[in-house]
Amino acid sequence: MKLAMLVNPFTERNLQLAAQVGVEQVVVPYPGLDPDALPDLVKMVEAFGMHLSVIERKLPHLKSFMAWRAGMPKSRTSRPC
Repeated sequence: MKLAMLVNPFTERNLQLAAQVGVEQVVVPYPGLDPDALPDLVKMVEAFGMHLSVIERKLPHLKSFMAWRAGMPKSRTSRPC
């Protein structure tokens, strides 16, 4: 069994406290459609020796995701074969 914790508000202080009490896995609220938000969250969590394992709360509906993706530059939306 691994100990996980929802860190909210998501601050460095709260990440430090979570690490001090033995948390191994971190749960974060959905960070939105910004493509750079998730890698930044992962880096913050890993800096405290933990892993980001769960994203919770409101995830985008397919319609919202497709509208967001349509506005992205081609380099971000193309997938390798």
